[in-house]
Amino acid sequence: MKENSVKSIRGQYGKGVKIIIMIRHGLKTEDGKHITAECLNSIIADGIPGIDTEVNVLQHGSYYPRTDETGTAISLNLLLKGDKIARHLPADNRLGNPGLFNLYTPEMKMEMQNKKFTNYQGLRNLRLEEFMGYGNGVMEFIKETFARLNPGDVCLVPTHTPTVEIAYNFCASRPDEFMEIKELEYIFLVLHETTIFSMKRHFKEIKVKV
Repeated sequence: MKENSVKSIRGQYGKGVKIIIMIRHGLKTEDGKHITAECLNSIIADGIPGIDTEVNVLQHGSYYPRTDETGTAISLNLLLKGDKIARHLPADNRLGNPGLFNLYTPEMKMEMQNKKFTNYQGLRNLRLEEFMGYGNGVMEFIKETFARLNPGDVCLVPTHTPTVEIAYNFCASRPDEFMEIKELEYIFLVLHETTIFSMKRHFKEIKVKV
């Protein structure tokens, strides 16, 4: 299957289509607070497959430093390629917050392990009310971000799991409950006329130098 890309999406829906690339942050340090120096250096030097100079807007992720660090590293790679981010959008708590991550208690993680649930499945199947509330917040963020973009803009949004999976499945005509986004993997969210839909990138495993 031919992988989706900004070029293929524009070819199908027109150059003026608005696109969000929602990416999971890079590899975390042992304390989980930041992205490792090795990962950041790899992103700056080599970029991320399929993310190129067509990205012109950077949203700075959640309020967790690891999302902003990932987005900044990608923007530095674009600068090295001779391009730059034209606009910046502020961080947003709806992309990931302590209330969400605190749901993943040791007991919940054990139940997820026993049932072989992904982060997305665990939240959806074990905390449905919270899942719906968080998902609705993510959708509000997506709609507001598209409203802030100009025709033809490509906005990079660095975030977390299960946020990427939720965004995909809330916008997909065929949701994928088994979807599990790894570090630096991403999806496309596309606004065409009045409809928002999601598309996967058919990536091979992204390997980051260490």
